[in-house]
Amino acid sequence: MTGKVLRTDKKKTQTLEEMEECNVDSVKLQYKKQANKASKAVRMAKRDFERKIAKSIKTTLNPSLSMLNQNLESNQVWDH
Repeated sequence: MTGKVLRTDKKKTQTLEEMEECNVDSVKLQYKKQANKASKAVRMAKRDFERKIAKSIKTTLNPSLSMLNQNLESNQVWDH
C-alpha cells in the first residue's frame, strides 16, 4: 500500500472512533467523506499498480513464452 492509502485509512479510523463516542450528524458526515477518500485512494493505488505491471510486461517479453504461444497456435507438440 502507498503512504497516501495508509494515511487516509488511519484518518478514517480516527473519525470512526469519534463517531462512536458522540452520535452527532456532523461527525457522521465527516466519517462518510473520509471513508470515500480512503476507498478512492485504494482504487487509485490499485489502478496505478496494475498499470505499472502491464507496462513492465510489455517491456520485458520472455522469448520462450512467445515460442510456446507460436507452438500452441499452430497445434504442434512442444518438445523439451
